[in-house]
Amino acid sequence: MPAQSCQTLSFVQDYPMGPRPASDQLRTQGAVMSSLESRIDAAIAAAASFNMTSAGSEAALSRSLNCIHTDKTQGPAIWDLHAGLLTFLRTVFHDAAPQTLFAQIFDREPKGRGAHFDVYDPLLHPDFPWVALFNLTGDSTVSAFPLPEALSHRYDNEHPTPDEAAYAARRQLVAEALADPHIRPEKGMLLPGCGLIIPQRQHGPDWVHDIIPMHEDNPGRFIKVVAVKGRHAENDLRNFGYGPVDGVLQAALLSIPVTESGDDVSRRRRRCNVD
Repeated sequence: MPAQSCQTLSFVQDYPMGPRPASDQLRTQGAVMSSLESRIDAAIAAAASFNMTSAGSEAALSRSLNCIHTDKTQGPAIWDLHAGLLTFLRTVFHDAAPQTLFAQIFDREPKGRGAHFDVYDPLLHPDFPWVALFNLTGDSTVSAFPLPEALSHRYDNEHPTPDEAAYAARRQLVAEALADPHIRPEKGMLLPGCGLIIPQRQHGPDWVHDIIPMHEDNPGRFIKVVAVKGRHAENDLRNFGYGPVDGVLQAALLSIPVTESGDDVSRRRRRCNVD
C-alpha cells in the first residue's frame, strides 16, 4: 500500500478528539475509495501496456519463429507455456544438431543490465537467427523496440568488433534512441519458467531490450542459448564464457550441494525399489 494511504489510515485510527464526526468519516472513506480506484486504474493501464508477442503454446511459438525468418517487424517473443527448459529448447531449436547449441548461465543484476541490443548475428546458424533466454528464477519486466536504422548503421561503421568500446556504444546509442518521444517500446512479463526469443538478423533491425527485475533482492537467474554456425563461432563464444549446452547443464547439476544443510555427512541415497 502506498505511503500516502498508510498515513491516511493512521490519521483515521488516531483521531485526537474521540469519535470522528460523520462528515470526517465520509471524507476519509471517500479518500480511501478514490485511492483504491486510482490503484486499480493504474494496474489495468499497466496490464494493458503489456503488448509484447506472447506464445502460450508450442505452435504459437513456432509461428513467431517462422515470422522472424520472413518478417523484419517480428520482434522479441515471450514463451509462457511453462513446460520446462527441455520443451523450450526442443521447440526453439527444432532439428538443430546438439553439438551446435551453446549456452551460459547468468545471475541477473539487481537493476538489470540496462537497455541494449545484442550483436550475436555473425555467430549464429542461419536456421536459428535468435538468442533464446530461459528464465530460471526471479520476476522481471521486459521492454523492447527496434533500434532506428541510422543508429544501427552508425554502430556498424564505428564498431566492427564487439570490444569494450562497442559494449558502451550500444548503450549510448540506445539512450539516444530513447530520447525520441516517438519510440514506443513493447512490454511484457518474464516469470520463472518463461522464455524470451530475441531476433538476431544480420541485416537488422537490431532489437533493443531491457529486462528489469521486479525485486532487487531476488533479481533471478537465467540461461541463454544459441545455435552456432561453425568452428570459428564456437571459439568466439567460448571466449565469451559460453560452452556446449550439455556441458553447461552438467556443470550446473554437479554444483548442486549434496550434503544436508549444516551437516558434513553426505545425503544418503533414498531406497528405490525399481533399481
